[in-house]
Amino acid sequence: MEDISTKKDYLERKLGREVTNLERLKASLDSSSTQTVSMLKVLDKFQERLQKLENTIQPVYKQTRNYQLRQDNIERTLTSIDNVIGFYHVARDTKHIICGDHISKDLREYMGAMVQIKNAIDYFSHHHRGSPEYSEVNTLYQTGKKAIEREFQLLLKQHSKPLLPVTIADMLGVNDDPDLGVQQPPLTSEQYMPQSIREQLEEISKWLFSNLSTTDFMTAYAETRSAALTKSLQGLIDQQKSSSGESIVSASPSTITAITRTKKNKGRNLLKKTLLRGSEASAKKEEEVFVIETEGYINCVSALLKLIEFEMELMNAIIPFKHRRKVYEIMIQPSLELIVLEGEKLGESAQKSASHYNFKEVHMLFPVVKHLRTVKPEFDVKLEGCQPINRSRFAALITNLDNTGNSILNLFIESIKNDPDKSSNMPLDGTVHELTRNTMSFMTILKENAEVAGAMLLVQDPMYREQNLDHLTIKVADYMTKVLSALGINLKNKSSTYHDPYLSAIFMLNNYNYMQKTLQSQDLLPLIHKYDPQVGQYYSTQSMEQKKKYHSSFRYLLDIIATDTAGGVTKHSSQQRNTGVEKISDKERQSIKDRFVDFNKGFEDLCRVQKAYAIPDSSLRDLLKKENRERVVPQYTAFKNKYSKTNFTKNPDKYIKYTEGDVADMLDKVFDSTF
Repeated sequence: MEDISTKKDYLERKLGREVTNLERLKASLDSSSTQTVSMLKVLDKFQERLQKLENTIQPVYKQTRNYQLRQDNIERTLTSIDNVIGFYHVARDTKHIICGDHISKDLREYMGAMVQIKNAIDYFSHHHRGSPEYSEVNTLYQTGKKAIEREFQLLLKQHSKPLLPVTIADMLGVNDDPDLGVQQPPLTSEQYMPQSIREQLEEISKWLFSNLSTTDFMTAYAETRSAALTKSLQGLIDQQKSSSGESIVSASPSTITAITRTKKNKGRNLLKKTLLRGSEASAKKEEEVFVIETEGYINCVSALLKLIEFEMELMNAIIPFKHRRKVYEIMIQPSLELIVLEGEKLGESAQKSASHYNFKEVHMLFPVVKHLRTVKPEFDVKLEGCQPINRSRFAALITNLDNTGNSILNLFIESIKNDPDKSSNMPLDGTVHELTRNTMSFMTILKENAEVAGAMLLVQDPMYREQNLDHLTIKVADYMTKVLSALGINLKNKSSTYHDPYLSAIFMLNNYNYMQKTLQSQDLLPLIHKYDPQVGQYYSTQSMEQKKKYHSSFRYLLDIIATDTAGGVTKHSSQQRNTGVEKISDKERQSIKDRFVDFNKGFEDLCRVQKAYAIPDSSLRDLLKKENRERVVPQYTAFKNKYSKTNFTKNPDKYIKYTEGDVADMLDKVFDSTF
């Protein structure tokens, strides 16, 4: 019961507190309501006052706005009147500019006058088309338009002169000589066409493009620049063709004029060194001309690439973007055709020379084709977007020259096989045949241009453009083995024309030795061994066989002086040996005399004949002399010592004509016709 009473008291106290709070809340609400009513009354009074103010200001605002509109209309009317009046005065104000020579003095002023005339034409064409003012400004506009077109062409022609060959040579650096400290500065775009002229042409081009309905001025631009480009290249070509063993360009005062001197292109120097190696003085001059023609063409190709870069830069500044590709193609096509034509002429010249078994000019094709392959990617970029016939010109030229090279290389083997083996065509002294020298020189050039030659040999292969370097070099190695085989067969046939078998052996030995030495000194063997690893050993074996054949020329003499030969004194009594004097019969005495006589005569004849033999390789010559001495002198010494102790004659000096030293000296004089 106490808990219930306690809980009841708690609830009653809480109820009392809540009743008190409720009464306070009601009082607050009553106060807020009173304040709200008062605020509404204040706002109503404020709204009434604002309405009165608006009613007062609105008429003033409308009147002010009307005044402002009237002022703007007046100002626009005055401006329009001024503009219209200006249109009527345009002909008078600009006539002296348009009809005078201001265009050449102040292009900007002239172009500004043309803008004024164009605006006047637009006004009169809309408002007073039949007015005399319209006719006058239209006549001025047509006059100015023609003058602008003339100025464009005049500026273009004045600054589109062909470059001199020496300028192009300096641009390419062919006249640079590091040894003398001569280095020409590169040609700049400012020198190619002054910046001020370029800006004038650009401004005129923009105006013409915006105000003319035709693109004749762009065609004129393409043709003018094309003519200058073509004449520049033609001048370079004509200059190098007119040179006779000299530089393809005339030197500037600061330049040493010799294109065959130090060049940036190492491949060209390599060609020259190879061509001139082992040549006679008269042949050197002819080969230098070939080198100059080759370098001249290579320079022309490089010049075209460089000049195209300048032309692209110039065209991008003057010709609008949408017309550039058409203008560009018109501009470069004649130059491309000229370069391709000159390249085809080189191929035809080489083919013609090869048909007469003169293969020196074929050397020109290697550096040319190599250079064309090197620059082709750059030309592909430059010709991107052009017609297919122009894009494919360089690829077609390379294929053409590859086919020409293939034909010449095959003809070269045939020329070796068919080289005449008449005795009149043979060296009298058995020295290295000219065919061997030329063939090995040709093979050296092949090795130095293995990649290019390999592509030529594989040109008939449908996949030849995709061949890697290994396939190309193996094909060249295969070709070289065929060349060596044909040469070996021809040399054997030639050697059979000698009546002297030992001279024939010397001839073959000289040629085999020359071939072997060249293969080694020019590093041809590593290349050839990729196809046939036995080539080097083959020539060593062949040289040994020919040496044996040559040494057999001494067999007759050695048989004469053999100490155990029958007919000589081979048995002696102990009494004869003890007395130191060998007694021999008359028959034996005569036999010894005959043997000395036969040796003396045979030895003299052999030395006389072999003096006329030639061995140009000093190391081989010394080796053969040494072997001759080692084979003859010891046996002659034994023979002489043995029979000089016998009383076979009362006049030994008559039969024993030579001492051992004399024999050695005479053997040292073979292979030398001066003794």
